[in-house]
Amino acid sequence: MRLRALALVVVFCLMVSSGAGQDKAGSGDKDKIQDTWGVTSGKAKGKDLPADFIKDVKFVFAGDKFTMIKMGKKMEWTFTLDPTKKPKEIDVKFEDGTGKGIYELDGDTLKIAHGEMGDPRPTDFVSKEGSQITVIVLIREKARKK
Repeated sequence: MRLRALALVVVFCLMVSSGAGQDKAGSGDKDKIQDTWGVTSGKAKGKDLPADFIKDVKFVFAGDKFTMIKMGKKMEWTFTLDPTKKPKEIDVKFEDGTGKGIYELDGDTLKIAHGEMGDPRPTDFVSKEGSQITVIVLIREKARKK
C-alpha cells in the first residue's frame, strides 16, 4: 500500500515538473498562438500603420514558423517564445540575425512590439515618434469573422 502511494506521488511530481518545463519553453503560449492573425492597429516609429497594411497583411504561426502574407507574397521565418519573462519575449530568426521583441497574448488578441534588427528588446508596448519601435495589434481571423 505504501509503495503504491509512493509511486502515485512520484508520477504526480513527474507530471507537474514536465508541465512546468513545457511552460518555460513556451509551449503553452506557443500552442495558443498557432493560427492566422489579421492586423487591427499598430504604430511604427510613433506613426499609425498605413490602412492598406492593416487591411492586406496576415500573419500565420504554424509550428515554429512565422509567416507574413502581403498581397499574395509570403515571407517565412522561425520564432521562439519565452513566456517566463516579464514582459513575455518573442524572437524571430531572419536570414541576417535575430529580431528581439515582446508579446502579450490575451485570448484572440496578440500584441507584439519590436525594434530594428540589432536593437535592444523593447520593454513596453509604446512606439514614440523618433523611436525604432513598432507595435502591432493582431486579432485571430476566426474571431474577426464573428
